[in-house]
Amino acid sequence: MGLAQTEEAGSAPERRAAVGALVVDIARHLPDVVVVLDQLGFVLWANEAMERVLGHRPEDWVGRHASELAHPDDIPLGMELLSSAVATGSGVKEPVTYRVFHRDGEVEQLEFIASNVALDTGELVIVMSGRRSRDRRPTAAVIDEASARVAAMFDGAPVGLAQVALDGRILRVNRELERLAGATSDSLAGQSFDSLLDERAPVPADVFGTLRSSGAFPVPVALRGRAGEAAMVQLTGTVISDRHGAPLYLAVQATDVTQLVRAHEALEYRSTHDPLTGLANRALLDAMFQGSPPEGTTGLVYVDLDGFKGINDRFGHEVGDQVLCHTARRLQRSVRGVDVVARLGGDEFVVVSADTDLGVVTAIAHRLVEACSAPLAVDGHTVLIGASAGVVASPHARLGDLLRRADSAMYEAKRAGGRQVVVSGETGKPEARAS
Repeated sequence: MGLAQTEEAGSAPERRAAVGALVVDIARHLPDVVVVLDQLGFVLWANEAMERVLGHRPEDWVGRHASELAHPDDIPLGMELLSSAVATGSGVKEPVTYRVFHRDGEVEQLEFIASNVALDTGELVIVMSGRRSRDRRPTAAVIDEASARVAAMFDGAPVGLAQVALDGRILRVNRELERLAGATSDSLAGQSFDSLLDERAPVPADVFGTLRSSGAFPVPVALRGRAGEAAMVQLTGTVISDRHGAPLYLAVQATDVTQLVRAHEALEYRSTHDPLTGLANRALLDAMFQGSPPEGTTGLVYVDLDGFKGINDRFGHEVGDQVLCHTARRLQRSVRGVDVVARLGGDEFVVVSADTDLGVVTAIAHRLVEACSAPLAVDGHTVLIGASAGVVASPHARLGDLLRRADSAMYEAKRAGGRQVVVSGETGKPEARAS
Protein backbone atom coordinates (compact mmCIF):
# COMPACT_ATOMS: atom_id res chain seq x y z
CA MET A 1 0.00 0.00 0.00
CA GLY A 2 1.41 3.40 -0.99
CA LEU A 3 1.53 6.55 1.13
CA ALA A 4 -1.62 7.96 -0.44
CA GLN A 5 -3.48 4.73 0.27
CA THR A 6 -2.26 4.76 3.89
CA GLU A 7 -3.52 8.30 4.39
CA GLU A 8 -6.88 7.35 2.86
CA ALA A 9 -7.19 4.54 5.39
CA GLY A 10 -7.75 7.11 8.13
CA SER A 11 -5.89 8.69 11.01
CA ALA A 12 -3.89 6.74 13.59
CA PRO A 13 -6.61 7.04 16.28
CA GLU A 14 -9.21 5.80 13.80
CA ARG A 15 -7.01 2.83 12.82
CA ARG A 16 -6.41 2.00 16.50
CA ALA A 17 -10.14 2.13 17.12
CA ALA A 18 -10.77 -0.15 14.12
CA VAL A 19 -8.09 -2.60 15.25
CA GLY A 20 -9.49 -2.52 18.79
CA ALA A 21 -12.97 -3.32 17.51
CA LEU A 22 -11.54 -6.17 15.43
CA VAL A 23 -9.68 -7.60 18.45
CA VAL A 24 -12.86 -7.47 20.56
CA ASP A 25 -14.80 -9.18 17.78
CA ILE A 26 -12.17 -11.92 17.51
CA ALA A 27 -12.06 -12.40 21.32
CA ARG A 28 -15.86 -12.59 21.41
CA HIS A 29 -15.84 -15.67 19.18
CA LEU A 30 -12.80 -17.49 20.57
CA PRO A 31 -13.47 -20.98 21.95
CA ASP A 32 -11.52 -20.10 25.12
CA VAL A 33 -13.11 -18.16 27.98
CA VAL A 34 -11.67 -14.61 27.95
CA VAL A 35 -12.34 -12.33 30.92
CA VAL A 36 -10.98 -8.77 31.42
CA LEU A 37 -10.51 -7.79 35.06
CA ASP A 38 -9.45 -4.62 36.81
CA GLN A 39 -6.53 -4.81 39.22
CA LEU A 40 -8.82 -5.66 42.13
CA GLY A 41 -10.38 -8.61 40.31
CA PHE A 42 -13.72 -7.14 39.23
CA VAL A 43 -15.04 -8.21 35.81
CA LEU A 44 -14.99 -5.51 33.12
CA TRP A 45 -15.84 -7.70 30.10
CA ALA A 46 -16.21 -11.37 29.14
CA ASN A 47 -16.61 -13.13 25.80
CA GLU A 48 -19.37 -15.43 24.61
CA ALA A 49 -17.39 -18.57 25.48
CA MET A 50 -18.26 -17.86 29.10
CA GLU A 51 -21.81 -18.91 28.33
CA ARG A 52 -20.81 -21.79 26.06
CA VAL A 53 -18.30 -23.26 28.52
CA LEU A 54 -19.71 -22.24 31.89
CA GLY A 55 -23.34 -21.40 31.18
CA HIS A 56 -23.02 -17.83 32.51
CA ARG A 57 -24.15 -14.88 30.40
CA PRO A 58 -21.20 -12.44 30.13
CA GLU A 59 -23.34 -9.37 30.82
CA ASP A 60 -24.49 -10.85 34.14
CA TRP A 61 -20.91 -10.84 35.44
CA VAL A 62 -19.79 -7.31 34.58
CA GLY A 63 -19.11 -5.50 37.85
CA ARG A 64 -18.94 -8.67 39.94
CA HIS A 65 -15.79 -10.08 41.53
CA ALA A 66 -14.23 -12.99 39.66
CA SER A 67 -13.79 -14.95 42.91
CA GLU A 68 -17.57 -15.53 43.00
CA LEU A 69 -17.08 -18.04 40.17
CA ALA A 70 -14.37 -19.96 41.98
CA HIS A 71 -14.46 -23.11 44.03
CA PRO A 72 -13.91 -21.92 47.65
CA ASP A 73 -10.72 -23.97 48.00
CA ASP A 74 -9.25 -22.27 44.93
CA ILE A 75 -10.02 -18.66 45.82
CA PRO A 76 -6.57 -18.10 47.42
CA LEU A 77 -5.03 -19.61 44.30
CA GLY A 78 -6.99 -17.22 42.09
CA MET A 79 -6.06 -14.17 44.14
CA GLU A 80 -2.40 -15.15 44.00
CA LEU A 81 -2.70 -15.54 40.23
CA LEU A 82 -4.28 -12.06 39.99
CA SER A 83 -1.68 -10.48 42.29
CA SER A 84 1.15 -12.07 40.32
CA ALA A 85 -0.36 -10.85 37.05
CA VAL A 86 -0.59 -7.31 38.44
CA ALA A 87 2.89 -7.36 39.93
CA THR A 88 4.79 -8.77 36.95
CA GLY A 89 5.15 -6.81 33.75
CA SER A 90 4.69 -9.87 31.55
CA GLY A 91 1.69 -11.41 33.33
CA VAL A 92 1.45 -15.18 34.03
CA LYS A 93 2.28 -17.28 30.96
CA GLU A 94 2.48 -20.73 32.59
CA PRO A 95 -1.05 -22.22 32.68
CA VAL A 96 -2.59 -22.49 36.15
CA THR A 97 -5.34 -25.07 36.68
CA TYR A 98 -8.31 -23.58 38.48
CA ARG A 99 -11.76 -24.88 39.43
CA VAL A 100 -14.79 -22.74 38.60
CA PHE A 101 -18.52 -23.34 38.88
CA HIS A 102 -20.77 -23.95 35.92
CA ARG A 103 -24.14 -22.26 36.13
CA ASP A 104 -25.72 -25.66 36.82
CA GLY A 105 -23.53 -26.06 39.93
CA GLU A 106 -21.05 -28.52 38.44
CA VAL A 107 -17.34 -27.86 38.81
CA GLU A 108 -15.32 -27.18 35.66
CA GLN A 109 -11.52 -27.43 35.62
CA LEU A 110 -9.93 -24.71 33.46
CA GLU A 111 -6.33 -23.80 32.68
CA PHE A 112 -5.77 -20.03 32.92
CA ILE A 113 -3.05 -17.68 31.78
CA ALA A 114 -3.03 -13.93 32.46
CA SER A 115 -1.65 -10.90 30.63
CA ASN A 116 -1.20 -7.23 31.55
CA VAL A 117 -2.71 -4.80 29.07
CA ALA A 118 -2.42 -1.00 29.29
CA LEU A 119 -5.41 0.86 27.86
CA ASP A 120 -5.13 4.17 26.00
CA THR A 121 -6.38 5.80 29.22
CA GLY A 122 -3.30 4.51 31.06
CA GLU A 123 -5.34 2.06 33.14
CA LEU A 124 -3.81 -1.41 33.57
CA VAL A 125 -6.21 -4.34 33.13
CA ILE A 126 -5.71 -8.09 33.39
CA VAL A 127 -6.83 -10.35 30.53
CA MET A 128 -7.51 -13.91 31.74
CA SER A 129 -7.80 -16.68 29.15
CA GLY A 130 -9.03 -20.11 30.21
CA ARG A 131 -9.72 -23.42 28.50
CA ARG A 132 -10.83 -26.80 29.73
CA SER A 133 -7.91 -28.62 31.27
CA ARG A 134 -6.40 -31.38 29.14
CA ASP A 135 -4.77 -32.83 32.24
CA ARG A 136 -6.90 -35.81 33.26
CA ARG A 137 -4.97 -36.61 36.40
CA PRO A 138 -6.97 -36.57 39.63
CA THR A 139 -8.08 -33.04 40.47
CA ALA A 140 -6.26 -33.04 43.82
CA ALA A 141 -2.91 -33.71 42.12
CA VAL A 142 -3.51 -30.97 39.55
CA ILE A 143 -4.52 -28.48 42.22
CA ASP A 144 -1.55 -29.37 44.42
CA GLU A 145 0.81 -28.72 41.54
CA ALA A 146 -0.92 -25.49 40.55
CA SER A 147 -1.06 -24.33 44.17
CA ALA A 148 2.66 -24.91 44.57
CA ARG A 149 3.38 -22.98 41.36
CA VAL A 150 1.20 -20.01 42.30
CA ALA A 151 2.48 -20.07 45.89
CA ALA A 152 5.94 -19.61 44.43
CA MET A 153 4.67 -16.62 42.44
CA PHE A 154 3.02 -15.27 45.62
CA ASP A 155 6.27 -15.51 47.58
CA GLY A 156 8.33 -14.09 44.72
CA ALA A 157 6.01 -11.20 43.82
CA PRO A 158 7.79 -7.81 43.83
CA VAL A 159 4.97 -6.24 45.89
CA GLY A 160 4.00 -7.09 49.45
CA LEU A 161 1.05 -9.50 49.67
CA ALA A 162 -0.90 -10.70 52.70
CA GLN A 163 -3.93 -12.78 53.53
CA VAL A 164 -5.72 -11.33 56.54
CA ALA A 165 -8.65 -12.88 58.40
CA LEU A 166 -11.82 -10.81 58.66
CA ASP A 167 -11.12 -10.13 62.35
CA GLY A 168 -7.79 -8.53 61.42
CA ARG A 169 -5.46 -11.46 62.18
CA ILE A 170 -2.63 -12.03 59.71
CA LEU A 171 -2.78 -15.44 58.04
CA ARG A 172 0.36 -15.23 55.92
CA VAL A 173 2.57 -12.76 54.06
CA ASN A 174 5.03 -13.09 51.20
CA ARG A 175 8.77 -12.43 51.20
CA GLU A 176 8.47 -8.83 50.05
CA LEU A 177 6.10 -8.01 52.89
CA GLU A 178 8.47 -9.77 55.29
CA ARG A 179 11.16 -7.35 54.11
CA LEU A 180 8.90 -4.31 54.41
CA ALA A 181 7.66 -5.31 57.87
CA GLY A 182 11.02 -6.49 59.18
CA ALA A 183 9.55 -9.82 60.37
CA THR A 184 8.97 -13.34 59.10
CA SER A 185 5.64 -14.73 57.98
CA ASP A 186 5.69 -17.25 60.81
CA SER A 187 6.24 -14.56 63.45
CA LEU A 188 3.47 -12.38 61.98
CA ALA A 189 0.89 -15.18 61.65
CA GLY A 190 -1.90 -14.69 64.17
CA GLN A 191 -0.90 -11.12 65.02
CA SER A 192 -3.15 -8.11 64.47
CA PHE A 193 -2.73 -6.36 61.12
CA ASP A 194 -1.95 -3.16 63.03
CA SER A 195 1.19 -4.86 64.42
CA LEU A 196 2.75 -4.28 60.99
CA LEU A 197 2.56 -0.51 61.47
CA ASP A 198 5.54 1.47 62.76
CA GLU A 199 4.55 2.74 66.21
CA ARG A 200 7.25 5.44 66.02
CA ALA A 201 5.33 7.20 63.24
CA PRO A 202 1.86 8.74 63.61
CA VAL A 203 -0.42 5.70 63.35
CA PRO A 204 -3.54 6.37 61.23
CA ALA A 205 -6.86 5.32 62.71
CA ASP A 206 -8.42 1.98 61.74
CA VAL A 207 -6.21 1.08 58.77
CA PHE A 208 -7.59 -2.47 58.51
CA GLY A 209 -11.23 -1.33 58.79
CA THR A 210 -10.69 1.25 56.05
CA LEU A 211 -9.09 -1.33 53.76
CA ARG A 212 -11.95 -3.74 54.33
CA SER A 213 -14.69 -1.18 53.75
CA SER A 214 -13.26 0.96 50.93
CA GLY A 215 -10.55 -1.19 49.31
CA ALA A 216 -7.69 1.27 49.76
CA PHE A 217 -6.06 3.45 52.39
CA PRO A 218 -5.87 7.07 51.18
CA VAL A 219 -2.29 7.87 52.26
CA PRO A 220 0.97 5.91 52.54
CA VAL A 221 1.58 4.31 55.94
CA ALA A 222 4.82 3.37 57.67
CA LEU A 223 5.71 -0.27 58.34
CA ARG A 224 8.34 -1.25 60.89
CA GLY A 225 11.01 -2.29 58.39
CA ARG A 226 14.34 -3.90 59.19
CA ALA A 227 17.13 -2.42 61.33
CA GLY A 228 14.79 0.27 62.61
CA GLU A 229 14.28 1.83 59.18
CA ALA A 230 10.59 2.31 58.38
CA ALA A 231 9.20 1.46 54.95
CA MET A 232 6.42 3.56 53.42
CA VAL A 233 3.74 1.56 51.60
CA GLN A 234 0.50 2.21 49.73
CA LEU A 235 -2.13 -0.30 50.84
CA THR A 236 -5.04 -1.77 48.90
CA GLY A 237 -7.35 -4.55 49.99
CA THR A 238 -9.96 -6.82 48.43
CA VAL A 239 -12.51 -8.82 50.38
CA ILE A 240 -12.51 -12.35 48.97
CA SER A 241 -15.89 -14.08 49.10
CA ASP A 242 -17.14 -17.53 48.21
CA ARG A 243 -19.57 -18.13 45.34
CA HIS A 244 -22.50 -17.42 47.65
CA GLY A 245 -21.14 -13.99 48.58
CA ALA A 246 -19.96 -14.92 52.08
CA PRO A 247 -16.67 -13.07 52.91
CA LEU A 248 -13.67 -15.34 53.48
CA TYR A 249 -10.69 -13.05 54.09
CA LEU A 250 -9.04 -9.80 52.99
CA ALA A 251 -6.30 -9.89 50.35
CA VAL A 252 -3.93 -6.97 51.02
CA GLN A 253 -1.34 -5.56 48.63
CA ALA A 254 1.44 -3.33 49.98
CA THR A 255 3.38 -1.38 47.34
CA ASP A 256 6.72 0.03 48.47
CA VAL A 257 6.62 3.81 47.89
CA THR A 258 9.45 4.68 50.27
CA GLN A 259 11.64 6.29 47.61
CA LEU A 260 8.68 8.19 46.18
CA VAL A 261 7.69 9.51 49.61
CA ARG A 262 11.28 10.46 50.43
CA ALA A 263 11.62 12.25 47.09
CA HIS A 264 8.36 14.12 47.72
CA GLU A 265 9.52 15.07 51.23
CA ALA A 266 12.87 16.27 49.88
CA LEU A 267 11.14 18.33 47.18
CA GLU A 268 8.75 19.81 49.73
CA TYR A 269 11.66 20.59 52.07
CA ARG A 270 13.59 22.33 49.30
CA SER A 271 10.55 24.41 48.42
CA THR A 272 10.09 25.62 52.02
CA HIS A 273 13.69 25.96 53.25
CA ASP A 274 16.68 28.11 52.40
CA PRO A 275 19.25 26.00 50.49
CA LEU A 276 22.26 27.72 52.09
CA THR A 277 21.37 27.78 55.80
CA GLY A 278 18.60 25.17 56.02
CA LEU A 279 16.33 27.69 57.73
CA ALA A 280 12.69 28.16 56.80
CA ASN A 281 12.08 30.48 53.83
CA ARG A 282 9.32 32.91 52.92
CA ALA A 283 7.19 30.14 51.37
CA LEU A 284 7.04 28.31 54.71
CA LEU A 285 6.13 31.52 56.52
CA ASP A 286 3.34 32.13 54.00
CA ALA A 287 2.05 28.61 54.61
CA MET A 288 2.04 29.20 58.38
CA PHE A 289 -0.20 32.24 57.94
CA GLN A 290 -2.61 30.77 55.39
CA GLY A 291 -6.30 30.91 56.19
CA SER A 292 -7.64 32.75 59.21
CA PRO A 293 -5.23 34.88 61.28
CA PRO A 294 -3.63 32.85 64.10
CA GLU A 295 -5.28 32.92 67.51
CA GLY A 296 -3.58 34.90 70.26
CA THR A 297 -0.68 37.31 69.90
CA THR A 298 1.97 36.64 67.29
CA GLY A 299 5.42 38.16 67.64
CA LEU A 300 7.98 38.75 64.88
CA VAL A 301 11.60 39.84 65.05
CA TYR A 302 13.20 41.21 61.88
CA VAL A 303 17.03 40.88 62.00
CA ASP A 304 19.48 42.47 59.55
CA LEU A 305 23.24 42.00 59.93
CA ASP A 306 25.40 45.10 60.39
CA GLY A 307 28.56 45.26 58.29
CA PHE A 308 27.91 42.13 56.27
CA LYS A 309 28.57 43.81 52.91
CA GLY A 310 32.11 44.61 54.06
CA ILE A 311 32.67 40.91 54.83
CA ASN A 312 31.79 39.96 51.25
CA ASP A 313 33.91 42.79 49.82
CA ARG A 314 36.95 41.96 51.97
CA PHE A 315 36.94 38.16 52.17
CA GLY A 316 34.75 37.08 49.26
CA HIS A 317 31.32 35.50 48.97
CA GLU A 318 32.46 32.04 50.08
CA VAL A 319 33.42 33.41 53.50
CA GLY A 320 30.24 35.48 53.45
CA ASP A 321 28.16 32.33 52.94
CA GLN A 322 29.92 30.65 55.90
CA VAL A 323 29.15 33.69 58.05
CA LEU A 324 25.46 33.39 57.13
CA CYS A 325 25.46 29.69 58.05
CA HIS A 326 27.16 30.36 61.42
CA THR A 327 24.70 33.18 62.07
CA ALA A 328 21.75 30.91 61.28
CA ARG A 329 22.93 28.40 63.90
CA ARG A 330 23.43 31.17 66.47
CA LEU A 331 19.91 32.46 65.85
CA GLN A 332 18.44 28.97 66.27
CA ARG A 333 20.28 28.51 69.60
CA SER A 334 18.91 31.85 70.85
CA VAL A 335 15.19 31.11 70.44
CA ARG A 336 12.68 28.74 72.01
CA GLY A 337 11.85 25.38 70.50
CA VAL A 338 8.42 26.64 69.41
CA ASP A 339 9.82 29.63 67.51
CA VAL A 340 10.48 29.56 63.77
CA VAL A 341 13.70 31.07 62.38
CA ALA A 342 13.67 31.97 58.68
CA ARG A 343 15.99 33.59 56.18
CA LEU A 344 14.28 35.97 53.79
CA GLY A 345 17.35 36.48 51.61
CA GLY A 346 20.73 38.18 51.72
CA ASP A 347 21.56 38.95 55.37
CA GLU A 348 17.93 39.33 56.50
CA PHE A 349 16.36 36.91 58.98
CA VAL A 350 13.08 36.75 60.89
CA VAL A 351 11.89 34.91 63.96
CA VAL A 352 8.16 34.17 64.37
CA SER A 353 6.78 33.44 67.86
CA ALA A 354 3.22 32.20 68.12
CA ASP A 355 0.86 32.77 71.06
CA THR A 356 3.27 35.06 72.92
CA ASP A 357 3.51 38.65 74.20
CA LEU A 358 5.61 41.70 73.48
CA GLY A 359 7.90 41.20 76.49
CA VAL A 360 8.87 37.67 75.48
CA VAL A 361 9.51 38.66 71.85
CA THR A 362 11.60 41.68 72.88
CA ALA A 363 13.74 39.47 75.13
CA ILE A 364 14.27 37.08 72.20
CA ALA A 365 15.34 40.01 70.00
CA HIS A 366 17.97 41.10 72.53
CA ARG A 367 19.38 37.55 72.66
CA LEU A 368 19.56 37.51 68.84
CA VAL A 369 21.46 40.81 68.67
CA GLU A 370 23.85 39.67 71.40
CA ALA A 371 24.47 36.33 69.67
CA CYS A 372 25.28 38.03 66.36
CA SER A 373 27.78 40.41 67.98
CA ALA A 374 30.24 37.71 69.12
CA PRO A 375 33.36 37.30 66.94
CA LEU A 376 33.32 34.52 64.35
CA ALA A 377 36.30 32.37 63.25
CA VAL A 378 35.77 31.58 59.58
CA ASP A 379 38.32 30.06 57.20
CA GLY A 380 41.28 31.40 59.21
CA HIS A 381 39.74 34.85 59.60
CA THR A 382 38.24 36.52 62.66
CA VAL A 383 35.05 38.19 61.53
CA LEU A 384 33.18 40.86 63.47
CA ILE A 385 29.60 41.70 62.60
CA GLY A 386 26.58 43.00 64.44
CA ALA A 387 22.80 42.97 64.02
CA SER A 388 19.88 45.36 64.18
CA ALA A 389 16.44 44.06 65.14
CA GLY A 390 12.88 45.32 64.79
CA VAL A 391 10.16 43.83 67.00
CA VAL A 392 6.39 43.66 66.63
CA ALA A 393 3.68 41.75 68.51
CA SER A 394 0.04 41.84 67.51
CA PRO A 395 -3.11 39.72 67.99
CA HIS A 396 -4.78 38.14 64.93
CA ALA A 397 -2.03 39.52 62.70
CA ARG A 398 -1.28 38.90 59.03
CA LEU A 399 2.27 38.09 57.96
CA GLY A 400 2.54 41.01 55.56
CA ASP A 401 1.57 43.52 58.26
CA LEU A 402 4.00 42.01 60.80
CA LEU A 403 6.87 42.07 58.30
CA ARG A 404 6.15 45.65 57.27
CA ARG A 405 6.07 46.95 60.85
CA ALA A 406 9.09 44.94 62.05
CA ASP A 407 11.10 45.96 58.98
CA SER A 408 10.35 49.63 59.67
CA ALA A 409 11.49 49.21 63.28
CA MET A 410 14.64 47.40 62.18
CA TYR A 411 15.64 50.26 59.86
CA GLU A 412 15.10 52.69 62.74
CA ALA A 413 17.58 50.60 64.74
CA LYS A 414 20.09 50.84 61.87
CA ARG A 415 19.63 54.59 61.56
CA ALA A 416 20.32 54.86 65.29
CA GLY A 417 23.73 53.20 64.87
CA GLY A 418 22.88 49.49 64.72
CA ARG A 419 23.43 46.66 67.19
CA GLN A 420 20.20 47.44 68.99
CA VAL A 421 16.50 46.57 69.19
CA VAL A 422 13.58 48.83 68.27
CA VAL A 423 9.96 47.92 69.10
CA SER A 424 7.17 48.90 66.74
CA GLY A 425 4.08 50.61 68.18
CA GLU A 426 0.45 49.89 67.31
CA THR A 427 0.58 52.52 64.55
CA GLY A 428 3.54 50.81 62.96
CA LYS A 429 5.93 53.62 63.98
CA PRO A 430 8.93 52.76 66.20
CA GLU A 431 8.13 53.61 69.81
CA ALA A 432 10.82 52.00 71.95
CA ARG A 433 14.56 51.52 71.59
CA ALA A 434 17.02 49.51 73.61
CA SER A 435 20.72 49.23 72.92
